[in-house]
Amino acid sequence: MTSENRREVWLRPNRLALLFALVFPLMLGLGSTMLAIQNEGLVRWLAAVVAAAAAALTAALAIQASRPRLAVGHDQLLVFLRWGAPLAVPLSIVECMFLGRPETQRSLGHTSRMVSLVIRLAEAATDYRQRAVKPALGRWEDGYITINGAWCEPLTLELARRLNDQLRAAHRRQQSHAPALD
Repeated sequence: MTSENRREVWLRPNRLALLFALVFPLMLGLGSTMLAIQNEGLVRWLAAVVAAAAAALTAALAIQASRPRLAVGHDQLLVFLRWGAPLAVPLSIVECMFLGRPETQRSLGHTSRMVSLVIRLAEAATDYRQRAVKPALGRWEDGYITINGAWCEPLTLELARRLNDQLRAAHRRQQSHAPALD
């Protein structure tokens, strides 16, 4: 990262899944708008309300498609696992990132497993042991942040290596800018 004011994206969202999720609200909004235009009275108002709700859902999904899952700015790892502002974690307490396979759902006696990205935080960082996040996007428990692989770019060993390389480089930058102790 060349500028302190810029944010460097480390992990992107799964734009394909989010674009696919946009199909229903877009079609619902279009159909409701057509109903509102062609009708009068109560049908028009109900169709307009449905069209407005579909537009709000479309906007929310578009915002999610534009937000990364992980970024770095101002020596902090920015974790986007909820609505609103990202959760900021000092890079100095981020130890490593690795792939995991948490149990995600039980269906008809079978357990489904999906690849996830796990971020381990320093054990001494007790203030960062747990945070509330949107469960569909991931978990933050016991000093581990787990990002659900369905909602980010494809998780591979190469990506995990790249993230750890970026983390090491960020740690080196922090150490080179740290004031010398006398």
